[in-house]
Amino acid sequence: MRILPNPRSSPVTGADTDRSPAVVLNLSAVFVLGVAVFFLLRARALPAGAGFVAMLFGFFLASTGAAGPINRGVAAFITALSDLTL
Repeated sequence: MRILPNPRSSPVTGADTDRSPAVVLNLSAVFVLGVAVFFLLRARALPAGAGFVAMLFGFFLASTGAAGPINRGVAAFITALSDLTL
């Protein structure tokens, strides 16, 4: 008699993998922030002048020494969010 492994179990852990796979969603931070600014401008919650100043501030901030730590901080935050289980 030969015992066959459960086809639904993981070969490494032996755990049942009947759950549906996690959904992976990749979005650019620039896209997400751009959409947020668009809707703030559209809802008139952010005046056009303030939106333009915020855009210029982000543009010039990206060329300073603060860009590296800000990018690492945002990446750490996104990694922490992706490690959360619901």
